[in-house]
Amino acid sequence: MARLPIVSGNKIIKYLHKRGYIEKSCKGSHHNFKRPDGKGFVITVIMHGNNELRDGTLHNIIKYLAKNEGMTEDEVKEELANL
Repeated sequence: MARLPIVSGNKIIKYLHKRGYIEKSCKGSHHNFKRPDGKGFVITVIMHGNNELRDGTLHNIIKYLAKNEGMTEDEVKEELANL
């Protein structure tokens, strides 16, 4: 299993936009993204400036992205590491 990349909330949001996700709502520093077709999980990204995301938060985002996109978690980690 690949190691977790070091990624900020800004990079995750750019990655989600690149994948076609739409920001559905924002309350404070929590940004919620959904696929344009409405299927799959809502992905919540916590933005605190350009700070890196904590491991547990990043792991959950990767897990839900993998399920939504039909990818493995390692494939998502590779893509995030190459941002």
